[in-house]
Amino acid sequence: MIWGIIAVIAGLILRSKAIVLIPLVYLLARKDRDLGLIAYFFYAVALMNDVFVRDVLSFETAKTILLGAFPALMVLREILIGMEFRESYKFKKPEMEVFLDLRVWAFILTLLGLMSIVKLRYEYLYTPENQVSVATGLAIIFLLLAFREDVKRLEIFGGRR
Repeated sequence: MIWGIIAVIAGLILRSKAIVLIPLVYLLARKDRDLGLIAYFFYAVALMNDVFVRDVLSFETAKTILLGAFPALMVLREILIGMEFRESYKFKKPEMEVFLDLRVWAFILTLLGLMSIVKLRYEYLYTPENQVSVATGLAIIFLLLAFREDVKRLEIFGGRR
């Protein structure tokens, strides 16, 4: 419930009209988790329509991520866990490994570095479409590298020769 309050305050700062759906999300989640998830979907769509980001490397983007996306994800977490989540706020080592993983930091630094180079050197290429393309491409590359051990290897032409 605390993230719902934080999301309401953040929505007021961002001047988002989607915050009126947050109490509805929590009320429906108390009745049935599936109804809460459906209401959360509409909240997320309304939030995406209210908040607009023009540039990846800007104060506006940092403000939107910290005040819009992060509280919204924590509201989703509270819906998925349920109202009994006292134990879920204790950080355990396996949960923190994701944030401390070298691949996560390499992805973030590579993305920001590449966007900085494109913005400073090639101003005509720095459009929203190219920003999304670069971020998506890098995300796919890093995901493939991260899960290369887990991907089932297929033999296409019968085997090795």
